[in-house]
Amino acid sequence: MFHQLRFSQFKVFYLYYVRLYLRKEFPNLPSYSRCVELLPRSALALTALFESIKGKCTGLSVADSTPIAVCDNLRIRRHIVAQTWSDSYRLFIQYLSG
Repeated sequence: MFHQLRFSQFKVFYLYYVRLYLRKEFPNLPSYSRCVELLPRSALALTALFESIKGKCTGLSVADSTPIAVCDNLRIRRHIVAQTWSDSYRLFIQYLSG
């Protein structure tokens, strides 16, 4: 739901959506700071849940083509994150091509 509603920060999502609109579904909802403290404890359980509900791979995969915004296109060659992503994407396309 966090990504579907286009929130960019978890804190804003938690404080202004979950706490306001999902109060009936979660009556004992902890504060944001307590939620952040509890997140590491739930990582293993969430991993197990996702592994158990994921479907069998059919060979069809979908990749998100959302562009990455950079501050200045003149500096794009020096942008480490964009360069790393670009190299990874190029290798991925080569892998798919055979």
